[in-house]
Amino acid sequence: MDTLAWTLQILILTLGIYLFLRFLRSTQGGRIVRGLAIGVPVVVVTIWGTATYLQLAELQFILQNVGGYAVVFIAILFQDELRRGMAQFGENPLVNRFVTSFETDVLEEVSAAALAMATKQESHGSFTRLKPHGGLIVFERESSLKSYINGGRRMDAVVSKDMLESIFQPKSPLHDGAVVIRKDRVAAVSCMLPLTQDLSIAKTTGTRHRAAIGLSEETDAVTLVISEETGKISIATGGKIRQVAQADLINELRDSLGSNIVENRPSFGLRLGKFLKEDLAWFAGSVILGLSILFIARGSISKTRMFSLSIVESTGSNQEAPSIGTLAILLPNETYHLVTSQADRSYTVQATGPIGLLDQLGTGLGGTISMDAGGELTMNVDIDDIHWAVSPPFGVELKFAEGDVPTIAVERYENLKITLESSHVSVNADELDQHFELADPPATFGETTIEITGPPSAIAMIKNEPGLFRLEDIVLTSEDTDNRVEGLRLHHVLVEQGCSLRYGLPVQTTVEIAPVEHKLNEFEAAIVLNHSAPEDRKRLNNWKVKDSQITVYFDIVTRGILPSKGAGTEHYDQEARNVRNYVQKNLWVYVDISGQPEDGTKTRLPIAWRFKDPDWRRQLDKEGPQYDRASLELVLKGEDGIFLEQSPSSSSGD
Repeated sequence: MDTLAWTLQILILTLGIYLFLRFLRSTQGGRIVRGLAIGVPVVVVTIWGTATYLQLAELQFILQNVGGYAVVFIAILFQDELRRGMAQFGENPLVNRFVTSFETDVLEEVSAAALAMATKQESHGSFTRLKPHGGLIVFERESSLKSYINGGRRMDAVVSKDMLESIFQPKSPLHDGAVVIRKDRVAAVSCMLPLTQDLSIAKTTGTRHRAAIGLSEETDAVTLVISEETGKISIATGGKIRQVAQADLINELRDSLGSNIVENRPSFGLRLGKFLKEDLAWFAGSVILGLSILFIARGSISKTRMFSLSIVESTGSNQEAPSIGTLAILLPNETYHLVTSQADRSYTVQATGPIGLLDQLGTGLGGTISMDAGGELTMNVDIDDIHWAVSPPFGVELKFAEGDVPTIAVERYENLKITLESSHVSVNADELDQHFELADPPATFGETTIEITGPPSAIAMIKNEPGLFRLEDIVLTSEDTDNRVEGLRLHHVLVEQGCSLRYGLPVQTTVEIAPVEHKLNEFEAAIVLNHSAPEDRKRLNNWKVKDSQITVYFDIVTRGILPSKGAGTEHYDQEARNVRNYVQKNLWVYVDISGQPEDGTKTRLPIAWRFKDPDWRRQLDKEGPQYDRASLELVLKGEDGIFLEQSPSSSSGD
């Protein structure tokens, strides 16, 4: 039962009992009433609490069934008093209109003060002229003005004409700011109000008027303004301000405040306080008696609640207290498992009994039931065989909903060793960046064999058709530019058939991703002589490369530079031309003359090469993380060395 329902019922019972006892206490049965008011709650609560705590079923039954007779007995015993009480109830109004913030005399005092300030006169020698006193008076309504009250000087004074006039005297230290009236009291003076930001208001509008409008824009307060220049009186509400005639001021205030106006009489709070003070003991007794009756009634009402149970399996090595909402099947050992279909649904348990006892079950049920290794592998669950985590109290009956009795079926699983192969993993590379491709083989494993467990039928199927064994699929994305490492479990098709990795550890799998390799048409270059030591510079004219060896050929090998698809397209061909142009512009092929002996002995000198500008990524606009693994390589075709021959001329030169 939610809090609102409890509160409402307690309130109704308390008020009813209180009024009933108040009617009867002045009658001849007053002593009996006092005895009942004190004795019944104590006796009932004590006996019922003891019976509930000690699970005294018979005593609970008696208390549940005497309530009706007790009501009849009291009605007979106090029939005359009840008759007179009902008559008094019809003669006396019990519901009074709420008294809200402002009484009639408060408005009269405020109106009188406003008119007096608006008509103030000042004498100068032989003549007199109008000299109004400005004022700003705020009536708090539903919206709280606490922040503005705290910002001023707090007061708690009766509203009077003289006090308001003294506050707004020009030389008074309190005349700046507003007076805030809360209910029928002056709550604070010298309060600063927010100024309106409305640009449509005339620039000649004074600060008091702007403050009145600003406050009415943010709250539902009613603000009275007396102009210090003209003596005109205005009222601001709802972001608007209007001028009112002095003769109509009090009526305008009444209209603006609406239902917040009442006649001058004690407030509801004062009347209620007095009412409770005189009858406090009787009211307290009514609360206790009401709670007692409600407690007994709640314990007597019989209801049926539905609880859901999901079937889970548990083995000897993994036996934990059942959680709420589960029925744990205790299996003999780890080789036994529930048939999959039994774990895919929930079953409904009906709990019938008094509400108070049902509450002891909490938010749900949880229990266990055991299956022996030598017993049957299929059985219908008997609810009396379940060991509940919280035992149902006496008086609560549990049963499965009609047609919803679980049938438990178990089977003994078998194990199977699998030698892992790359084909056991399906790798989807459709979204892989076009500069990368899968290596061959695409997947490798951290271990060569694994062991799976599953129902005999599923294990037999895999034995007969090994190609049915699969691990989870891997889907590559454009973000995959390096090897992908995943911990894989069995494919969902095998899982749905009850199979699993025997030891529960995922299979460490590496998907190897390599930059796409392309070999461009051979490229020719001329060999030049070079010297690595300054002293060999003069020897360059003494030797030359044979004409038959001066031209060499290279294969240009790119990895991760050209896309995997699109060969023969305009885009691909342009990319390839860019690579060849870079090589042609920057390649320098040479042999170092320092390796040639001075005595003329024929020596095979290695062919070397390098790029004049080695930053090919910048030249080819291939910068970025997707090109971190890219490479540009030249592969020399033919002999990797040559023999020099002496030049006919032995002259030196640069």
